[in-house]
Amino acid sequence: MSIKPIDLQTLFMHMNQVGKEQAQQREGVLMQQAVVGSELVQESEHADSSVNQTQATSDGPEEIHEDEEQAGGRRRKRKKREGESEEASQNESKYYKDPDLGNNIDITG
Repeated sequence: MSIKPIDLQTLFMHMNQVGKEQAQQREGVLMQQAVVGSELVQESEHADSSVNQTQATSDGPEEIHEDEEQAGGRRRKRKKREGESEEASQNESKYYKDPDLGNNIDITG
């Protein structure tokens, strides 16, 4: 489809308008960036000049909670019971047990 001279005349007449619209679009993007930048500056100035609310700090390693203390007490009791059961099992076994017995399998072919 070819362009006829009449089409060119109408296109040339609207070129000024198209150029203005494109310039406005470019300026609009720049204006939006400027507005967002000025808002950020205002927010940072306000944050610097005002008293800010403190944020909750996370629990550090130096803090111990009651739950952990109770759990630690349970662990100690459990370890104590396990130690008693091990002593009882050692007292029951009067025979020598080889520590390597049953651990290694020798496969030769």
